[in-house]
Amino acid sequence: MGKQSYQQHKQNRNSNYNEEIKRKVASLVKDFLNGSYQTKAEIIRKKLQEEIVEAMKNEGKNKPSKHQIRRYYHYLLEVAEESSKSAAMKIALVKAYINYDANRNQIKSRYFKAFIEEIVDNILSEKDSEKILNKLKDSLVLFEALVGYTADF
Repeated sequence: MGKQSYQQHKQNRNSNYNEEIKRKVASLVKDFLNGSYQTKAEIIRKKLQEEIVEAMKNEGKNKPSKHQIRRYYHYLLEVAEESSKSAAMKIALVKAYINYDANRNQIKSRYFKAFIEEIVDNILSEKDSEKILNKLKDSLVLFEALVGYTADF
């Protein structure tokens, strides 16, 4: 295998791995946001920890720090508490922030990046500002559970 074909193989493998992560995280977030209270409780109690937190722990040196996780959580919490009409814009900025941090290698966790992007995309799928804030508040419950499960990071 030549050097170029090895590089292409490695790039394809990383791309497939990234898509698998995105699918796994998207499924969890969508199930949570669209589920009943019982479904949400089950996702928090079991699925979040088994599928996302364990995968983040297994990222080793690439796992996000407690500080990184809490920084994003608190930013979204502040947006929810403001309840302003500019909430959608501020939420959209979170996706820009996570990409900026990832490009600077400040955030290396693929799972955490996918988690943030999926939450933002799901919240902003609503067009009405009241629905956006409601979805943000629901998302914060899931995010709060993630903060709790990653306290030992």
